Amino acid sequence: MSAADWVFGTAFLLLLYHWVLYPVLVWALASLSHHRCIPRVAAARKVSILVPAYNEEVTIAAKVRNSLSLDYPPGMLEILVGSDASCDRTDEIVRSFPNDRVRLTRSPARGGYSATMNRLAAAASGEFLLCTDADVLLEPSSLLPLTAALSENRAGVACVRYERVGRHSHRGENLYDRYESWIKKSESGLGVMVGAYGAGMMMRREDWRDLPSDAVLGDMWMGMTALARGLRVVQVHAAKATGPAEDPAGELRRKIRIGRGSMQFFVRNPLLYVPWSGLRGWVVFSHKGLRLLMPWLMLALLVGSAVGSIDSPHHRVLLIAQLIVWFSSPLPMLSLPRVTRGLLAPQYLALMAVGLGLGVIQWVFKPSRGIEERTPRKAGWDSSDQ
Repeated sequence: MSAADWVFGTAFLLLLYHWVLYPVLVWALASLSHHRCIPRVAAARKVSILVPAYNEEVTIAAKVRNSLSLDYPPGMLEILVGSDASCDRTDEIVRSFPNDRVRLTRSPARGGYSATMNRLAAAASGEFLLCTDADVLLEPSSLLPLTAALSENRAGVACVRYERVGRHSHRGENLYDRYESWIKKSESGLGVMVGAYGAGMMMRREDWRDLPSDAVLGDMWMGMTALARGLRVVQVHAAKATGPAEDPAGELRRKIRIGRGSMQFFVRNPLLYVPWSGLRGWVVFSHKGLRLLMPWLMLALLVGSAVGSIDSPHHRVLLIAQLIVWFSSPLPMLSLPRVTRGLLAPQYLALMAVGLGLGVIQWVFKPSRGIEERTPRKAGWDSSDQ
């Protein structure tokens, strides 16, 4: 076997394990798990909903109305909106709600997501803290299942089931979201879900730990550091949230930011990724560690085929197929008919790899970039886009 075959074969097997074998294995283990199902009913505990906001005039009114309409005892719920020195109408809109359950805290200067969340957590009076983004809407019945997951001391972090909807959604992105949701459901059955996200995650107030001021992905820090401390992280299927899908260009920027934040967390917490350290380490390495390596493994496939094509006809075929995908990878970013976009799942995967790789490179050459900016809201979103 030639060196090119070894390079190609090793990269292919690692990608096959990451995308196919690991999901099947974690699903099988979860199926054999004897954990009881999370109860859907529990005594109401006071909940503080924490909403970080920077120039969210497009979405904040809908967010506050959605939070006030949740099926939960009014006296046991408060909504805290943290304005990170917003310079639009965000503060004015929040103050316009004549409800003492809605409180606005404002920072005089930009501090970023982490500083805003730390300030909100310090101001909260609830036993449970629900961290959620300003452009995410929760289903009315979501809070009781989340509090039930925490009330019996079986989980340290409980996450919603999140779905992205809207006219910008891409078939490849939708397939990827469903695939990730399946993996997270399996990991959740083992109590080691690594995909906690800012759409909606709840924890006990006593389990809160302040986020690093320079954290690129604050929600990732919350979920992963909870795992590192031995807490169970689960997804609650009965609690659902929806948010807007990014347009393709915005999705690429989001992947770059994910790559940068994932690299930052790995460098500062490398021992969490050791696969032989137990169930938690195996899950983190297989899901997050290999995902971080995905761009370089795909590059190794290309290099192995290119070198092998000198003497091998089958490597030439593989090289041509990969080049077609790579050169057409910008197509998902174009305004194409929905039916056409549905045929571009391989190109979407390649585009995702490019975004993650660029994020890693950005972090390597410039670890500190100041305050991390999210993708600007363009015009809100409407459920009619679903």
